[in-house]
Order: sequence, then structure tokens, then C-alpha cells
Amino acid sequence: MARLLTVSNNSVRDYGRTIGEGKMELEIKKTVNVDVKTLKLHLKVCDQCYFGIDDARGDEVLDCEGYVPDFFPGQHHGDYVQFDIDLETGKIINWEAPTAEDIQTLINAES
Repeated sequence: MARLLTVSNNSVRDYGRTIGEGKMELEIKKTVNVDVKTLKLHLKVCDQCYFGIDDARGDEVLDCEGYVPDFFPGQHHGDYVQFDIDLETGKIINWEAPTAEDIQTLINAES
């Protein structure tokens, strides 16, 4: 087994123990550059989701409070809003536009 030696100023010092004895491990933080792409936003709304739907003129058609609508992305079970946002564009990348049927179902449930 190798012995622990140090060399400085052309002299060798023998510490009298083998390498591995008295091992000292350190945790060192190191800064690295990372190319980030997506912000994953997960919010728990606890049955207190509020949303509204406006028509083309900006007039409110629907004002709702309660569960997250079924057509929202993710496995939300009505309690979570889960959006993946592209950090470059600011666009929600996991959003699929709801169908007319989705909106009609929402309106009928609130009526």
C-alpha cells in the first residue's frame, strides 16, 4: 500500500500512514453555467380557483370559482394549476386550447 508523502521545497515528508487512513472528504460548491429552458409552475388552489371568460369585445361571459377546469393541463384533480412556461418566450408550452365543447360544458355546469 502506498504511503502518504508530501513534497515541498525539494524535501519529502513522510506522515507515517498509508493513503486512505484519516481520509478527509469535503463538500465544495462549484458554480456552473446551465442552459435553463422551462419554468414548471405548480400551484395548489384548494378549491378556490377563480377564472373568467370574456367575449371578443372584452365583456365577461363567465365568472367562476371552485375547482380547476378539467381541460387545464396536468394531473390536477381539480386542485392544482400546472403550467410549463418557456423562459425564452414566456409562453405556456403544455397548454392545449380548450374546445367549444369544453367551454360549453363549463358554462352549463355553472348555470
